[in-house]
Amino acid sequence: MKLSSVPLFAVYLASCASIAQAFVGNKQRAVFKSTVKSSPFSYDIPPGMDEASIKKRADYEQPGASIRDMQNSCYEATRRAYDDGIKLMEVEFPPLALEILDSEGTGAYDVSCANFQLALRLANSFASELNVTILFPDDSEVRIVCEKVGSCGSDGQPLKNPLPGVNVGALRSNKGGLSFFGDFFMPLISNKDVTTDILSEYNADMYIFIGVSAQELVDVEQLHLVQPEKPFVFFNLKLDTLRGDLGTPAFPSKDLQYRFLSRVKPVYYLRPRAYTRSSPVPPFLVNFQGCLFRSYPGEYQSLLDTGTGKFRRVDARAIRPTLTEFKSDLERSLEEEGILAKESEGLQWARRGYAIKTWWEGEQENTSNEWRS
Repeated sequence: MKLSSVPLFAVYLASCASIAQAFVGNKQRAVFKSTVKSSPFSYDIPPGMDEASIKKRADYEQPGASIRDMQNSCYEATRRAYDDGIKLMEVEFPPLALEILDSEGTGAYDVSCANFQLALRLANSFASELNVTILFPDDSEVRIVCEKVGSCGSDGQPLKNPLPGVNVGALRSNKGGLSFFGDFFMPLISNKDVTTDILSEYNADMYIFIGVSAQELVDVEQLHLVQPEKPFVFFNLKLDTLRGDLGTPAFPSKDLQYRFLSRVKPVYYLRPRAYTRSSPVPPFLVNFQGCLFRSYPGEYQSLLDTGTGKFRRVDARAIRPTLTEFKSDLERSLEEEGILAKESEGLQWARRGYAIKTWWEGEQENTSNEWRS
């Protein structure tokens, strides 16, 4: 197999061409306005399948080749998890093509706007039977994103009900007015219980969280403790990155992972990774990439990008592998094909180092394993 330079998700990139022009080209924010208000959002759910068939299909599912495909798969996986009674669900996949995400012209709010569009579609798919609330960290985030996507009323205020059965709000509401000090510093120093305001304003049957940082995860935990029976969807929050911040100054302690985040189950998880490894023979440096992928209730698949817009399944596990294990899966496959030279255990150890797990990937007594199952 010859690894080409075709970027990851080549077909996916093609389907994102119109969005790419909006973000990288002339920044026409109006591209969102039609998508915010378009309805209905349809999903192609396979007709009645038994549990064994659903599990087998999910075990071998491939990442979507287009935005619509990924939305369909995300909803199907979330729907299956919801039907199985799972209350804490993680959804993680690139909201835009990787070339756009890595572009200097793409800012944090561009990503937030894309996530808001995707979250609206997911919320709308449940809205016929549930009252769904999408929660941002604070009012300023709601205002900025809604202004950019054109989801504001004639008075210029964000629409609280952009779609039937879908509400949009904030974890921390500054009803007394917004200020730089309040927006930036108050989440760090305030111990305010946010649940009272949220429960009084929204009669939600499901919550979807977007744009939440490590500090605000404590607020999400408070809300879950008050409403443990309500499903929570952690939507493209990059929880792995947020876990790494825990325990550092001005961030919550690592105990947040042990008591709360460890209970969040990945139901649709797509994490692309790119690597480079040196070789003693030409071309001396070999670039390869792939993704760790899971669609509930399927296994965690280690998928190698073949450079043709498709992936090859090189391994699968019922328990989520560490990133070191995932990389080793890809390398082993390339070694078997002769693309990479096999290394001795000593050289592997020198390349890998002593620590092969992050602190939160290690085993911990009296901690849930939902995050990896």
